[in-house]
Amino acid sequence: MRRTFRQELQEDLTAVLSRLTLWFTSGILLALAVFVFAIQNYQLSKETDHLIQTFNRVEEQSWRLVDDLNEKIMPQFLLGKRAERELFSRFYEELMRQDQRGELILVDEKGERKWSSNNSWADAVVPSSYLNALVEQASGKGRLMRVTHLGKDRPYLVLASPVQYKSKLLGYTFLFLNGNDFLSHRPTEVSQFIIADQLDHVYSKSSDEFIKEPLGKVKADAFSSSIKINLREPLMLSQVTALKEGLLAYTYWRCYDLPLLLFWMSLLTLLTFGIMKIKSASLSKRLALRQSTSMAALVEEAQLVTSGRKNSIQMTSGDEFEYLADQLNKMIEAINKLYKGLLAVERQSLLFEKKMLEAQFNPHFLYNTLETIRVTMTFAPEIAEKLIFALNRIMRYSVSAEGTDTPLSEDLEIIEDYLSIYHVRFDHLKSRLSLEEELNSLLVPRLFLLPLIENALKYGLASRNDLEIDINIYQRENRLYVEVLDNGPGFSKQAVEKLKEHLYEKETHHGLVNTIKRFQLAFEGAEWQIKKENEWTMVRLSASLPKRSKVKRGLTYDEKIDHR
Repeated sequence: MRRTFRQELQEDLTAVLSRLTLWFTSGILLALAVFVFAIQNYQLSKETDHLIQTFNRVEEQSWRLVDDLNEKIMPQFLLGKRAERELFSRFYEELMRQDQRGELILVDEKGERKWSSNNSWADAVVPSSYLNALVEQASGKGRLMRVTHLGKDRPYLVLASPVQYKSKLLGYTFLFLNGNDFLSHRPTEVSQFIIADQLDHVYSKSSDEFIKEPLGKVKADAFSSSIKINLREPLMLSQVTALKEGLLAYTYWRCYDLPLLLFWMSLLTLLTFGIMKIKSASLSKRLALRQSTSMAALVEEAQLVTSGRKNSIQMTSGDEFEYLADQLNKMIEAINKLYKGLLAVERQSLLFEKKMLEAQFNPHFLYNTLETIRVTMTFAPEIAEKLIFALNRIMRYSVSAEGTDTPLSEDLEIIEDYLSIYHVRFDHLKSRLSLEEELNSLLVPRLFLLPLIENALKYGLASRNDLEIDINIYQRENRLYVEVLDNGPGFSKQAVEKLKEHLYEKETHHGLVNTIKRFQLAFEGAEWQIKKENEWTMVRLSASLPKRSKVKRGLTYDEKIDHR
């Protein structure tokens, strides 16, 4: 039986639509992958430019600092015409203008150290033999820049410049820039970077992925091509950029998990093709009868919406395209509502963050401290200066942009500053702080002990002027113990019961509840106890020590700090 024109047209349309569906779906998926790839490559280039600009700025500022000191004060100091106090003052005045801080060492022409901005650091980190080697390398070369490692995880960029007076060599100035500090200039946490010299010595890195152990050198051969494809690893984009003095910047970005990407692209292509194959038979029949009037109308309306000339699709065809238009309009409306909701949530988030920062310290503490500073400035300016420095460290630390977890020793230094201000205000106040050395680098929630100490000071000083506070932090059988004792009025039974009730509420509270909750979130098996012994009240927190704690290296803290 001879087929009709409509049947032939329907079969032809079905075949065409099937092929178009396959190519269209594959093309869209491929175009999407290429588009995302192009965006990521552009973002990598942008972040690479930012990294290079930041490094060049830090280098220029550092050379400017060295040259200015060599010109204005270093020769006079080596000739005995300037005191160390003047050199310290000038150095820190210039250092405040730098984006990255550094340590300075001044040696004479024989390599003997004459001055250092941080003697304890210089004694512990920089051996005299290394200074002699630097002097030999810099001899006759003028300015010099080298990458060096002065111990594990201590990479430095050393800037060396001769100190001359009337064309006579007096010594050398060495500025040490810590590569770990350069990480604060990292633009995002998506792309990674490595800065190294031509001998593959690493100055700064954001990841250990391409670092050879145990030498700590960069695997330069991994960056031989800008695109690295390996079915066992995600697709990697990379760039290698030459910096000054033979340094190289390696930047890279992990993009796609290639096997997973190929799997989903194939699955989506087959799924879409199968669905459209079935639908195309029915659709081709209607298209043969009614042509493509409804489709053209829908496309036109959608283009008007895309171009912004309309807010919704308007169709009255009375068929599936009208229903599709209604569903698209609902989707557009839902997207608009979601967008507005996200904006509202973002505003609330920013407001909440601001409130949290504002609420970190009791305002009365600030008022009283400022009043104490005002009074002591007239009869004890040296005390006022110490108070100002302590308050500056406290406030700077409390609003720092770093994460909430911090090494315990660093956190206790701020607590010590906080207590030192109270010692000035209250002569009879006594405090003692004991910390086992093994716990120095333990990561804890930032200022989590402050509410406990504030509570002891607030109620203790209200009842007696000879208040004593003991803070003991130690470990026993792989458990951490934090104890805060005071001889104040203590806690009533009602106050303890109220505290237990607050711990089960969802809202965030300040004071003791805040400390206990943050401690419970930070450590497993956390427990708390309030105990009364004679005239002493003890608040004890305990928890299991983490098996693998992330620690910051290079932090030290005195085992005991006693203000008795």
